Amino acid sequence: MSEKKNFSLLREGEPNVWVFRLLICVLLAGLCGTLYATYLTWPKAIRGEDPDTIEELAAEIRGQEAALKVVNDKFDLLFSQVQEGKTEVLGELDEAKQKQSLLQSDLELARGNLEAMQQRGPKELDVLLMVFLLGALGGFLRAGASLVKYVGNGKLSQRWFLYYYVLPIAGALTAPIIYLLFRSGMLASNQSGSSGTEHLNLISIYGFAALTGLYSKNATDKLEEVFNTFLVVKDKDGDHLGNGESTPGGEGVADEGGKNPEGKGKS
Repeated sequence: MSEKKNFSLLREGEPNVWVFRLLICVLLAGLCGTLYATYLTWPKAIRGEDPDTIEELAAEIRGQEAALKVVNDKFDLLFSQVQEGKTEVLGELDEAKQKQSLLQSDLELARGNLEAMQQRGPKELDVLLMVFLLGALGGFLRAGASLVKYVGNGKLSQRWFLYYYVLPIAGALTAPIIYLLFRSGMLASNQSGSSGTEHLNLISIYGFAALTGLYSKNATDKLEEVFNTFLVVKDKDGDHLGNGESTPGGEGVADEGGKNPEGKGKS
């Protein structure tokens, strides 16, 4: 009889290889979809207005400036002719003056709109969507790191597959909550005193959103701490496991047998 090889990516006897493959496919598909959505949302979430819209308005302004230059040249020519005594061009001169005034007012209005668009921050909805997507990316990163660790240690259990599905969702939902609490001043004071997004440090916000997704457990613990401050709880009924089991990410409790994947006991 040949000796049975005790080597497998999955814990022997528990996980189904097709369920494991489905988990990998779902995580990869979700990661690719989130990355693509982030790529599409990023320009509007950073620069506010659509760059194509700004470029169209700038091109329109350049066209108006060229038309105004032509009218000005014509006005100067007609004015010099009137000074020479050619009164028959007075009608054309008045028409050119009216057109000149109209073009100048339109040009000033267009320039004001362009300046306002360039200074305007991104829409609140676009910022919130980017925070949502980066929270999901952080969750995917956490799921991938935990999955690789437990497969490498040979301790992956099919019972925790649902945990890997939930991690990106938890990150995507927790990040906007943390962002809204920061915006409201509950977790930090609003130094800018403005309700718009033009004064926000968007890069820091988006980086923090990704970290929130990556460490969603820490973020929810912070939320619990905040609300325990506002709403004092005398008897706390925890939802942690009390039978010595751990989460695949090693979040605070011991694995089966009281050991984590590295073989160190936890209380």
